[in-house]
Amino acid sequence: MAFRPYKPRDYGTTKDVVTRLFDAVDGGIKRVAFWLRRSPTQTQAYSDPACPDELTLDQARRIADAAPAAAIVLAEDFAAAAGGVFLPCATTTCRFEGLVAKSAKEWGEFVSAVVDALADGRIDAGERRAVLAELDQVLHALAAARTELTHEGCAAAPAAAADVETRATDSPNDRPRRRR
Repeated sequence: MAFRPYKPRDYGTTKDVVTRLFDAVDGGIKRVAFWLRRSPTQTQAYSDPACPDELTLDQARRIADAAPAAAIVLAEDFAAAAGGVFLPCATTTCRFEGLVAKSAKEWGEFVSAVVDALADGRIDAGERRAVLAELDQVLHALAAARTELTHEGCAAAPAAAADVETRATDSPNDRPRRRR
């Protein structure tokens, strides 16, 4: 586990999301501070629960535009606020069978985290963060397996794949569209 030189945040709070947003950026606080044209100290204050300073949506969007991993953090938070789950379907070089194995492994780790957390009969705030992180890993592994199964065999038929148009805005449930 990496050294985290700041106070723990309650999972799902704005300060927690901002902390994860900054953590998702290669170069960390210094890179984010540069993008925001703020000092590293001021930038760090945006994620400090003891500080009333807040990151604006415009600032968060600038970070997300510059760092795709940060965009995922924001998308996951907004999806959770809407009562849903954001599952990015990244491209993978794994075959479906490997992704099923990975999802089974992630499921086992999730169940282990739940059993450990429930040892005292309840899941406290600190344990909730670990359980949610494991559950997110399961969901991402399953989404990757679904995506691979949906597109399996597309590469084997280059002529058929040539007339399939896909867009970045398509939902994972949409089927590829054929050009007319």
